[in-house]
Amino acid sequence: MTEAVIGDIDVVYAEVQAVLIGEGLLADRLKPGARFDDLGVDSISVVTITERVEKRLGISVPDDTLEALQTVDELVDAVLAARAR
Repeated sequence: MTEAVIGDIDVVYAEVQAVLIGEGLLADRLKPGARFDDLGVDSISVVTITERVEKRLGISVPDDTLEALQTVDELVDAVLAARAR
């Protein structure tokens, strides 16, 4: 992985984390691989969280990708893919 890609991951993860904390989740629960259902985040909230991340970063995650998101890492990966387009 290049430094630029690692930097992008750090930026995107920080943005996702900021949105999740803004939704009332505790930062210490946001571990790599954390599942949304284990965090008490339902599918409607995942859509809301993703929309907020999209707005903050000026990107758009495809709906079919959005429907499949189950973990924080998957959301980060989806945002990175959207940024690459």
